[in-house]
Amino acid sequence: MPHLSADQLAGYIDHALEAAERATVESHLEICDACRADMLSAKRITQEHAPPRRSRLAFYGVVGTAAAAALILVVGRSGPPESPGTPQLREATAPPAAERGIAPLHPASGDTLAADSVVLAWRPLEPDAEYRLTLSTPDGTILWSSETGDTTVAVPDSVFREAGPVFWYVDALRSTGRAATTGVREFVIVR
Repeated sequence: MPHLSADQLAGYIDHALEAAERATVESHLEICDACRADMLSAKRITQEHAPPRRSRLAFYGVVGTAAAAALILVVGRSGPPESPGTPQLREATAPPAAERGIAPLHPASGDTLAADSVVLAWRPLEPDAEYRLTLSTPDGTILWSSETGDTTVAVPDSVFREAGPVFWYVDALRSTGRAATTGVREFVIVR
């Protein structure tokens, strides 16, 4: 069974689908645990950390967040696309999260964000992992760092004194004492 596309998930979350398409998506979500989990994760990210509706830029930030989260969740699935008649083997063949490392969810590299609506999210490594989020300038100056057990962090807008590129990465410490990282990602702040 083919999975829902990023556009379908984003359209469903944003209530932007035509009635027939929405019915198709809802029918698929009733029977597909993977797509339902992806949709719920993307919806949680966009609803829990949506900026207040103060401007058109804030509105587009929420829509962009939903689309980016859905795209990352869909693209982040392991394995080739399934064709009709192919048995679903995802659960049997996908490595556990602890073996995959940390996968960044939002923002995608190159995204443009308003300083007052920066929310960073990544896929959890394991239940007891501890994370350190670090933001830096292109020259390596640390702008901000935070330690958390959560996988979503809203960055205070006071961190961003000027517009321009910001680099971010998350380091995790597993319960076994081993570390993992997202690698460095970039987004751009606009004022």
